[in-house]
Amino acid sequence: MNCLLRLSVVVAMLGVFSSCQQEEGSDAMDAVMADSTATTESVEAVPAIPVVTLNYTQRKGKRLYDHYCAICHGDSGQGDGFNAYNLDPKPKDMTQKSYLNAVTDQWLVEVISQGGGGVKRSVLMPSYENTLDRSEIEAIVSYLRTLAQTE
Repeated sequence: MNCLLRLSVVVAMLGVFSSCQQEEGSDAMDAVMADSTATTESVEAVPAIPVVTLNYTQRKGKRLYDHYCAICHGDSGQGDGFNAYNLDPKPKDMTQKSYLNAVTDQWLVEVISQGGGGVKRSVLMPSYENTLDRSEIEAIVSYLRTLAQTE
């Protein structure tokens, strides 16, 4: 019985302590909220980052790109993938509009299909003609075109 009484007193004290802290915390939170509204009024508008909406083929290409290409070319296509550190020459930055505008879809299909060595480029890029079918490679090319749109 004595233990039960002690436990009740401890629980009651904790309840009083936590309610005091909540009241103090709410005053502090009100002060922070008032301060943050004052600072947001003085901040200049930041231009929005363009968002590219992907169609079905481009989403399929992104899934394949993420699985096969991102390890070297990077998640965002900038040539900074996990394995890029080990490669010389470094993987192509696929976000460069100037590069993607200069090459045709057919060229990109050939590079992906035959690998770098097959088109007289870096032999470090593997061939995917035995791994991916033509429509999958074309989906990757379609996705690659979207990477340069956000530049």
